[in-house]
Amino acid sequence: MGDIPHTLVEIVTNAVSAFLLIILIYILQHILDMHFECSCVAGLHLNGWLYLVAPSFIFTFVVQILELLRLKSEGFSIWHCLVCNCPNNQLCSHILKFVLKLVSMSAMWITVVLFDGDWYYCLKTNYNASQTGLPCKTNLTMEERRIKNGYRTESLDYGFFVLFVFLLLWSLIEMVKSYCPLKNLKTFDCTTPYYNVVYETYLAKEVTNYLHSELKEIAKEKAKALCGPHIENIRKHELPQSHTHDGNSTQRMDTVPETWSKISKCDFFLKEVTDSQMSSPTSPTTGLPASDSNSPTSVPSSPTSHPSHPTSPLSHQTSPPSHPASNPSPSTDSPSHPTSQPGPPESPSSPTARSASSTQTSHSSLQVHSQTDILELFDPLWVPPCNKT
Repeated sequence: MGDIPHTLVEIVTNAVSAFLLIILIYILQHILDMHFECSCVAGLHLNGWLYLVAPSFIFTFVVQILELLRLKSEGFSIWHCLVCNCPNNQLCSHILKFVLKLVSMSAMWITVVLFDGDWYYCLKTNYNASQTGLPCKTNLTMEERRIKNGYRTESLDYGFFVLFVFLLLWSLIEMVKSYCPLKNLKTFDCTTPYYNVVYETYLAKEVTNYLHSELKEIAKEKAKALCGPHIENIRKHELPQSHTHDGNSTQRMDTVPETWSKISKCDFFLKEVTDSQMSSPTSPTTGLPASDSNSPTSVPSSPTSHPSHPTSPLSHQTSPPSHPASNPSPSTDSPSHPTSQPGPPESPSSPTARSASSTQTSHSSLQVHSQTDILELFDPLWVPPCNKT
């Protein structure tokens, strides 16, 4: 039952797109009937062919825009695929799809124009010097009327032929796609079991639904973390009786007008993400304090954490005798600074230095990847730089 809303939205979206396309075809066909006037001049004319070619591109771009809006509402960015997936032949795939849409829309519009017959009648008479001017005459003789009806009937026949060829090719393509999955067309392998193809289709849908739900929850948590201080500031201003002033709080709070101005800016999200990653004391990826994730002392291999670690000679001289069961440690005069005692310097190749260096490197790389993922998540049209490797 959880699949019904998504399926219903998809059906409604496709129905609305088809309805808008039909309305657009009707409007253009009505304009063609009302405003198309034959030039009645012998020869080829650009405006005559413009009526046949321009609407085909208009229909194609309308369908492309509707598809882009649908994909954007689902969180998919086609521009990301066009820019960053060129090595995987995604660019050629999208170009081929656009060409197929153009051919489909052209066949549909040419069929409508040929069914009408006026355009073909004007074209044929302009190419025949003895018949030029017939579409502009009001009183036609019997012979001229017969010529007009003959051209209209011929135009209707061509319209049926174009429609038949287009539907035949469409049916063949759909049959091939049904029996041979797209990934097997390169090797002409059509032996894949039917339910294997069905399973892969369902799996793709379920993976998409699962990713949408999980990413939505992550986005909610991130939005709450970004907007929480601003919402709390507004809540304290609008509902002062429900909050008491905290005298121990030293954090600088924006005024309410500043808060309204910040959250109303179109780039509020991008600035908040950048500021939180640059000024926050905690790591945006691991949740650990920045000092703990970057400092070498956060590595558990410290001198005071292992009883068997040798202490410096100075610590043996200054420290008082301790109980035999106690842990050997530096002098008790400075317990809060165990690393300040003089001792043998750590070499760059020591385990402590290597662990600290790797921790710092991984922390910085996680910050960059986190910012990239968050930007791509909230803005489907944002395109990250392509990975050349």
